[in-house]
Amino acid sequence: MICTGILYGVLFTVAVASHILLADRFSAIHHPRRFRQRNRWIGSAALVLGLLNAFLLHPISDLTLAFATAFLGGGLLMTVFREELPAVNSTRLLWFLSGSGGMAILLVIPMFRHA
Repeated sequence: MICTGILYGVLFTVAVASHILLADRFSAIHHPRRFRQRNRWIGSAALVLGLLNAFLLHPISDLTLAFATAFLGGGLLMTVFREELPAVNSTRLLWFLSGSGGMAILLVIPMFRHA
């Protein structure tokens, strides 16, 4: 079941906004010359346009919404992983795989309840 509606749009926008702020901070620290104040306004405007899109336009189909959410979620995960994962020389693969497996199990459990 895919959640839609105004409440979902607001919650999704808050989640995306927090990740956008992380990407904004990363870009400002690591690319200070290329990242100007104008680009911050473009990112903020994109968030507002996304919220308006959630309020005003209903998705064409559930499949379209699922693809858009998966594409956006993949980009957000890539940004978070880049910022939050430790450096290559200090990585503990077993702990990372354990955490990833645990999260995968937690995400799959609700699917079996509704089946």
